[in-house]
Amino acid sequence: MEKWIISLLIGYLMGSVPYSYILVRLVGGYDLRTKGSGNLGTTNVMRALGIGYAVINYILDMLKGAGSFWIAQAIFGAPFGLIGGIGATLGHCFSPFVNFKGGKGVAVASGMLFAADWRVLAILLVVQFGVLFLTRRMSAGSLSSAASAPLVAWLLHGVSPLFYTALFTGIFVIFQHRANIGRLLRKEEKPLF
Repeated sequence: MEKWIISLLIGYLMGSVPYSYILVRLVGGYDLRTKGSGNLGTTNVMRALGIGYAVINYILDMLKGAGSFWIAQAIFGAPFGLIGGIGATLGHCFSPFVNFKGGKGVAVASGMLFAADWRVLAILLVVQFGVLFLTRRMSAGSLSSAASAPLVAWLLHGVSPLFYTALFTGIFVIFQHRANIGRLLRKEEKPLF
């Protein structure tokens, strides 16, 4: 049990570093929570600072998920890397450094999936960006990717720890997008481009 708790804590602490908040504060000089959607995720960074900084932020957030996976797995072995990745996703969304606010977990969960099996992430990115370009809504792409994650993990790994992790994080990411789902249903979600 203590390995699970330590793995979760490693991930939570790594995931809780609010890179988007820090980046916008350093470059733009303001609190990202006061701009755009108020969310501390990559999409809001893109609206605030442009695509270049959004890419930097996405990579940093991915590294939180991947780094947590690699560290926990190096210490405790499989499947504790996945537990570390889940912890990072939770830390990112509920960071104690920004009043337990954060992003929606997409980039961090992507980093964890990359570390676990890059093929899963590659397929999900095709889904995400395919839906994005069809709908012009990043939330629609993220929701489609999250919903597809357990299916892709099952196809590549069967009923496995990765499948259950993809199922949990997929449901969690969908839950984090509940406001976006409402706007999509009401046709009020703003296009990204």
